[in-house]
Amino acid sequence: MKKSVIVLLVMFMSIAAYSQEPSQVRIPGSLGVIALLGPANEASFNKVPVNIGFSWSQPPGVTSYTLEIQGFINQNWSPILTRTNLTTGSVIVTCDKAVDMRWRVMGIGVRAARFMSPWWHLRYKGSGTDVTQGDTLSGGGQVSGSHVDNKPVPQFRPVLLTPKNKVVFRHYPRTMTFSWLHSTNPAYRRYQIQVDIYHPRPQQWQSEMRNNTLLVDEVIRDNEYQYKFPADRIGRWRVRGVMNPRTFTPWSPWRTFSFRALH
Repeated sequence: MKKSVIVLLVMFMSIAAYSQEPSQVRIPGSLGVIALLGPANEASFNKVPVNIGFSWSQPPGVTSYTLEIQGFINQNWSPILTRTNLTTGSVIVTCDKAVDMRWRVMGIGVRAARFMSPWWHLRYKGSGTDVTQGDTLSGGGQVSGSHVDNKPVPQFRPVLLTPKNKVVFRHYPRTMTFSWLHSTNPAYRRYQIQVDIYHPRPQQWQSEMRNNTLLVDEVIRDNEYQYKFPADRIGRWRVRGVMNPRTFTPWSPWRTFSFRALH
């Protein structure tokens, strides 16, 4: 009898521990991806206010969309505008902030399935000396004399090497090395690396929570980066090339990994 109780207790503890382990199927975006259509990633605008038409794909099953726009203000990404409960794949926004911006679209489908796009960037190329600063973005008509240039993106995009996508690590300490191929373009020999961590509660990436923080967000000159991951969780990472504080290559795709070191 005592042996049976011990066996049942061990089984219960194993189930409880397993329920706390990261699960690949719960990664946000694994249920569906929204493709951004326009304006093109790394497009630029040279004058404000400017009328911008945002558009994206409409995957089957998505019932509503949220457009999120952030501005690079005081060396940080800060919320500028969030449009919720959109039911179509496009919306027109008038921007009157002379700052670099990034935008993405989130979708909610049946049974609360989540869809997510990557971040795309809009670069402000004006001088800023003759610009009326504004605090809001709102829908509106075409603004005379303002435009968005859909410039070609740089050809180089970082090629990630290690760790492999969706790899599971079981070693402790959780030290790891991120590596990627050097840029074929000598103008992009600095790199920005970002590392993120997934929180089972509230089922969000840390960068998507209120403070929008990442575990790592650094610009380096080497094509590898060593880091000690903090927990038995799912992580993700990506890299882009940097020419100067305003000019970048496209981001590499996100790669995920997880630790199950049980420490």
